[in-house]
Amino acid sequence: MEPVTQKKNQTPKALKYLLGTVICAGVILLVYIHLFGSQLSPVTDESVRIPLSELSEVAQWYEYDAGGVVVKYFAVRADDGSYKTGLDACDVCYESGKGYIQAGSYMICNTCGTRYEISGLGTRNVNPGGCWPGYLPSYREGDFLIIKLQDLEERANFARQN
Repeated sequence: MEPVTQKKNQTPKALKYLLGTVICAGVILLVYIHLFGSQLSPVTDESVRIPLSELSEVAQWYEYDAGGVVVKYFAVRADDGSYKTGLDACDVCYESGKGYIQAGSYMICNTCGTRYEISGLGTRNVNPGGCWPGYLPSYREGDFLIIKLQDLEERANFARQN
């Protein structure tokens, strides 16, 4: 009588490959949205008005045309329910034109790799001269997050060079 041999179970290995493929596809999608999926901001005479219903814990990227210079920025809801805005550039790394990407509750500089907890954003640079998502003041008014056009125009010098 021949010894009975059992086939090696390939399911865990196949599952690992499938999971790896799904993760890679998700990362590619996030990078594509970050680079090509930004929206033009809803603009009034004096401000950008972003509906709060449009914002979640996944950052949304926007663009504003400041006299022919495109200023790219993001808005996101922090874990504590507050809303944060920042330029997709900083006073150190902006010339690289790479901006930031989100990973969970962090924004990560695509140039230097520094990570910033989203809940801590929305202030002036806490380490002047170091990387930090450019300060972009905003406030909540009713069902909208408001950014003054003047603030976007004043920050055109940090616009990404595409």
